[in-house]
Amino acid sequence: MSYSDTSQRLSICLRINGFSFSLLAEGNKLMNLADVPLVPVGAGGGADTVAQIMSCLDAQGVKALSLGKMQLTIPTRVFTWIPASLFDSSRCKQYLALVARPEAIEEVYHIYNPAIDAYMVFSADARMVTAFKVALPGIDVHCQHSMLVTESLLRRSDSHPLMLLHVDGGRADIEAFYSGKLLLSNSYSIGKPDESLFFAINVMKGLHLETPDMELAICGAVDRAFYAVCQRFFPNVSLHTGPHILPADPTQQPVPTYKYPLLFN
Repeated sequence: MSYSDTSQRLSICLRINGFSFSLLAEGNKLMNLADVPLVPVGAGGGADTVAQIMSCLDAQGVKALSLGKMQLTIPTRVFTWIPASLFDSSRCKQYLALVARPEAIEEVYHIYNPAIDAYMVFSADARMVTAFKVALPGIDVHCQHSMLVTESLLRRSDSHPLMLLHVDGGRADIEAFYSGKLLLSNSYSIGKPDESLFFAINVMKGLHLETPDMELAICGAVDRAFYAVCQRFFPNVSLHTGPHILPADPTQQPVPTYKYPLLFN
């Protein structure tokens, strides 16, 4: 089947050893969803990775150049938030220099988040971003944190402290909210999912969010065993499911959106 409707939205999320993609039609109907491993690339870097992804999409019948909205979520280790009222696009490198220095192959990018009226300034592999923009003109580039801070989470934090824990490969992303405001946004390197709880507990205690009604919302590479471990340390654990996604084929199982927060947020 070929997908070439300009009302459809393609989302691509890069990971350490692969990528996920989704194709949504109007009404949040899911046309396609896949997790795909990638062959390690050599000197070609970003161009080789994008070539693999484009070949995979073509094999799935996804004609990306004929679609409407396209977005790419790319992992980053260096980022910061700047309020829109203070943001100056000519100073992005200066903003990031206050946090850490990007690697030589990285460039500085920015994306606006209307939920908190702020810009996310982040670094990413310039070869990868350029290759995507050449292959998919008009694609929007995000990093994981710009996708994880949403209006729905801000609203849920109006009445009680809320922490979002996103586990993906060797990384744990943590966002902390209270009174409808973002308190913390950070990434941590982990060896296995359980290790993310060490950082989550430290954030909870450091920000004094340890209340009886505090909520920990988890998403990404989580399973029942990890959910049970979370319940040992936090009073209220939930799955962060994001928007309601309907399978295009009504006979298919419901979409486990909590596994793909960077595709469906």
